[in-house]
Amino acid sequence: MKEQTRDHIKTKMQILSAAIKEFADNGFAGARMGAIAHRANVNQALIHYYFDNKEKLYKEVLIKLFGAEHTEGFTKNIQKIEKDYNLTPSQRLYLGIYIFVNIHLELYNPDFGRVILREITEEREHIKQIVKDYLMPRHEFLESIIIEGIKKGEFETKNPLYVVMGINNFVISYINTKKLIEGSQWYDKVYGGKRKEDLFEFLVDNTFKSLRPENKPLTIPLLPGPVTKTVDEMINQLKSEIKSELNYEDFE
Repeated sequence: MKEQTRDHIKTKMQILSAAIKEFADNGFAGARMGAIAHRANVNQALIHYYFDNKEKLYKEVLIKLFGAEHTEGFTKNIQKIEKDYNLTPSQRLYLGIYIFVNIHLELYNPDFGRVILREITEEREHIKQIVKDYLMPRHEFLESIIIEGIKKGEFETKNPLYVVMGINNFVISYINTKKLIEGSQWYDKVYGGKRKEDLFEFLVDNTFKSLRPENKPLTIPLLPGPVTKTVDEMINQLKSEIKSELNYEDFE
């Protein structure tokens, strides 16, 4: 029975991986169930068995690309760590940026941007619901940290949500621009010899500078050693789970 369950999961992941490629190449309108079955090396009837129709399969693709099924559990574990170690808002924001950079750069799926771009271009509604259900709650979580920091005098800004969007957009732009400028004179300036640690340090430095209250020195927080170790273990486990499910490739 367990072997059968593993086979079912493996087949579903094969189909989802193939569907991501097909939707990235052809968009929802141009994607064909037969082509997805061919890419996945399965009978087309199996796709209908697991996902019913193209519409439902497409929704599952978007949920998978956003890592939605991992979000709730991971967030709860992070909140427990923050509470157990009584982290300050500054430490919590530092930790949030650390997690964001590590997860996004090392779980980069080159087809993610292509699927999203086609979704926007074709003016379909699925992405809006995914953003409402999964992306904005993540933004609001970081926003709440900054708001708490403002109340405690650690931060100063007129619009905490804009700060969060700036963090998100910088990392996503950094990832998506790589292919666009490959082979140009700008490539080495932006990516040559750069590591995720470089990106993280830059993002932390600029974020905390932008939030520094007037007439207060810039302070970059430190995390207790056990926190960093525990979070690294969580991130590595998450990366392992996702990479075993779909064909992801490292950004670096």
